[in-house]
Order: sequence, then structure tokens, then C-alpha cells
Amino acid sequence: MSTVVVTGTQWGDEGKGKIVDYLAQQADTVVRFQGGSNAGHTVVVDGEAYKLRLMPSGILFKGSHCIVGNGVAFDPMVMLEEMDGLAERGIDLSGIRISNRAHVVLPYHRLMDGIGDEARGDNKIGTTKRGIGPCYMDRDNRIGIRVCDLMDEEEFAKRLKENLEIKNKELKLLYDHEPLSYDEILKEYLGYAERLRPYVCDTIALLRVGEGPFPTEQLNAIGEKIREEGHEYGVVTGRPRRTGWLDACVVRYAGLISGIDYMAVTRLDILDNFEEIKMCVAYKYKGEILNEIPASLKVLAEVEPVYETFAGWNTDISKIRKYEDLPENAKKYLERMAEVTGIKLGIVSVGPNRDETIVLAKDIF
Repeated sequence: MSTVVVTGTQWGDEGKGKIVDYLAQQADTVVRFQGGSNAGHTVVVDGEAYKLRLMPSGILFKGSHCIVGNGVAFDPMVMLEEMDGLAERGIDLSGIRISNRAHVVLPYHRLMDGIGDEARGDNKIGTTKRGIGPCYMDRDNRIGIRVCDLMDEEEFAKRLKENLEIKNKELKLLYDHEPLSYDEILKEYLGYAERLRPYVCDTIALLRVGEGPFPTEQLNAIGEKIREEGHEYGVVTGRPRRTGWLDACVVRYAGLISGIDYMAVTRLDILDNFEEIKMCVAYKYKGEILNEIPASLKVLAEVEPVYETFAGWNTDISKIRKYEDLPENAKKYLERMAEVTGIKLGIVSVGPNRDETIVLAKDIF
């Protein structure tokens, strides 16, 4: 997968937005990987100007994936203003994804950016007062609030209270400025969180599809058998897909991030002819058990899967249409899957055809 990086070589305002917009015609995904809403990009299409600040310039192509990445100083107020403005002009916003690891710009960042620069007098930087620098300072000081914190009301309330106590002291002692209201900021930002929640995800995982660490990958006869039984070859390219045992850690993580209610287990029949079946239920890293996905891909590439082994069922299940009629060993495997992932079973597919489906959840719709 080729990647093109567009970066400015002078002092900004070089026309990067136009170049990104032009290249986006041939790109599957456009990623904003750093910076914030302190400047802007103007893109002109058919004589109509679009002014973007946080939004990746690829947003003007319908169906494009536009990622606001980990390194961005993310101002939810600005993002929502842009989204609303683009929606009013008929722009498709469905491809937007916001990193849950991006750091959030808060009102005290914007305030301190402005009054801090003014306090420098003749030596002031000339900041745009968007709070980018102070946000990055908090990130580097390890007190920054990330998007994942904003999505968790209890965690955000706790982190905001702790930070605001410090910031209000700084505002008073350094600049003789009145304190900011905890309740007002909390209410304002929880409102932003609810509107942005559908767009937030682990963008690292999203951008590593096809390549990257695959702890349970089977580069052996088992992997070949899974590939052949499941016809795991790319529809377009025909390339053999990577295969391995179920990684329940990844499924559990996806459930936590996305709030998944039900699991659809596809093609359980692929496992019909295995004497034993394995499931990864945790990772081991440097002798320690990890029960969550490491944020570092380097660490993920080095983990050792912790497997549980299940007896196979050695039966053709493709004609079964009731869950209770499945082989006991198949049900044990499925029920342990639901237990480890914390996601209820909703659908079990026992073949590729539409009618080769068992529905357990009656309230999916």
C-alpha cells in the first residue's frame, strides 16, 4: 500500500490544501496527522471555495475516508462547526473518523494561548489563539485529555476537574484572570462528545488493515486449511488472505470501542473439519499477561497469544437452522467466545448462503 505525505517546507500558507485535494482523487484515505485549527486550507472546486481547518481536504470527494489522526490537537467545537457547514452544502460526512488518541483542545488552552502570548510583549509569537501550543504542552506533560477520555463521561469529569484546578491557579497567579467554570465546560464538552461519538474510533487499527501485527496468524498447514476451507482470497486481487485463529482480544476491544450489542459469527462451518480449535483469550508480553490491546504496534507485534483449546465437532453444520441443534462442542466454542469478548451472540452463520443463518437475537431491529 503506497503512501504520499504532503508537508510544507516554509512557514505555512503554501497551498497544501489544494495539493491534498488534488491527490485525494486517487487516494482511498486522507489522514490529517498533526496540527490543529490554528490556520486553514482553502480548496476551490468549480469556482466554489471551501475553507477547512481541522477537516482533511479529501472530504470533498464522496465516499473518501478522512482521518483526524493521533497527532492532531483536536478542537471539538471547531470540528462540529466545520461538519455542520459542510453538511449544509451537501458534502457527505460518512467517511470521517476521529482518533480516540488525539488530544482535546479545551477552553483554558485557547485562553492561555492568547493571554500568554500577550504577556510576552515585544517578544510575542503572534499565535492565532486557537490553543494548539498549550494543548501540545499538556500532552507532553502527560496531563492532556484525549478523545477517548472525552467519550467516557466519568473519566472526562475527573480529568477535567483535576486539570482545571491547576489551570485556574495558573490563570490567577500568572495573569490575574478569573477562574473558568468547571460545570460550564463539562456540560459544553459532554454535548460535543455525544455528537462526535459515531465518528470516533481507533484509527491506528483502521489504517493497519491488510498489513501489520496479526498475533494469531498461522503461517503453517493450519493457516492453509483455514484459507482453503473459507476460500480466503481477495475478491478483486485474488491474493491469499492472512489467516489464523480467532483473536477474542481484538473482538473484545472492538466491542468496547464501538459499543457493540450483538456479535454475528460468520462462517462457523469453516471449522467443521478441525480436530481441535484454538481461541486467543489474552496476550503475554515479557512474561506479563495483557488483557487489552497494546496501543503500540511494536508491542502488539511482539506479544505471545494465550490460547484456549476446544475439541472440534467434525460434523457438517450447514443444514442446521436452530441454535440448540448445533453440536455441543460448537456451542461450547461460541459461548466461550461471547464470555471472553463480553458481546452477546446475535447471529451464527453456518454457510455462505443467505438461508444458512441462525438468528438468536430477536431484537436486532
